[in-house]
Amino acid sequence: MELAIYFANIKALLDIDEALRSIDPDKLPGFVNTMMFGSDTSLREYYANLVGLKWIEALQEENEGRQFSRIYFGQEFCEHLIPPPEDLEQAYYYCMQLGWDFTYVTGYVTDAGLETLQKNLTMLSNCHGGEEIEVVVNDWGALRVLRRDFPAMKPVLGRLLHKQKRLARNTTLRSPPPINTDGIKTSEADLRVAQIGAYRDTCMANPAWREELLALGVERADLDMAPQGVVLPSLEEDDRLAFSCYYPWGYVAGGRNCLTAGMIEPAREFLVVDGSCGRPCQHYNKSADLSHYDDPVIQRGNSVFLFHGEYAAAYMQGKFPFSRLVFEPYIPI
Repeated sequence: MELAIYFANIKALLDIDEALRSIDPDKLPGFVNTMMFGSDTSLREYYANLVGLKWIEALQEENEGRQFSRIYFGQEFCEHLIPPPEDLEQAYYYCMQLGWDFTYVTGYVTDAGLETLQKNLTMLSNCHGGEEIEVVVNDWGALRVLRRDFPAMKPVLGRLLHKQKRLARNTTLRSPPPINTDGIKTSEADLRVAQIGAYRDTCMANPAWREELLALGVERADLDMAPQGVVLPSLEEDDRLAFSCYYPWGYVAGGRNCLTAGMIEPAREFLVVDGSCGRPCQHYNKSADLSHYDDPVIQRGNSVFLFHGEYAAAYMQGKFPFSRLVFEPYIPI
């Protein structure tokens, strides 16, 4: 399995050594433990990185010491956070110095955001000498621009363009709520099997959809891990599409209005407001009552993220046909 590491901004990328520094929390002084692992929601990110690194180290051992070989860089969720061309250029050349492969990550955008993406893609194309380079697209308009103006680049279908069920809570509960079977002849046990199957299903299981993606030049698709698992074609069924998954932060939901920005500019919580943003998401999270979910959920900026727990082991151990794992040391926003 190929290992990639994802940074949403240049500051985090240049601090890559810190992001990959494994720490034993048991050896930290007690007062530091209290500050880092207390009830403050914003501290979960640091703890998640510690846990994630332990899993990555175990995966590396199983794969005979396979190391990171690719950088994902860019912004999926908010066009106010799209890195400027100078940051993208610095990230690209930094990656080249490491001798790694480079993937530029883009999000869903308005016309204004699309203009920014075009500038970034032009710069990246010039840097790369016109050779093939991966671009994750989470917007159909961005894919069209990529195919029309930058045909040498390789589009990767982003996780925001999948009809994937990410938080199927009732499929993982030890004691799920009862099903009303009045007037239904099918047994409750069979209904639960069918329910889990529906939650696991993805558009990638549809052969016609895969053919359409291949016709659009897409040969890889990025998805999220999900507690209930996913249905994907095996290599025996179709080896023309490759799949990647993200760890330890999975995307749950989001939108163009932003609850975090609404704390300093209230209109942004309910409306899409034009103009620049103060980017409070770069300094703190927006707390929300999400404690009813089984796994830790964090709201940052305009998006909600899920920390992948024990069920991530099945993905790392090859139960699902993923050929690339994208490690996120920080929430990618």
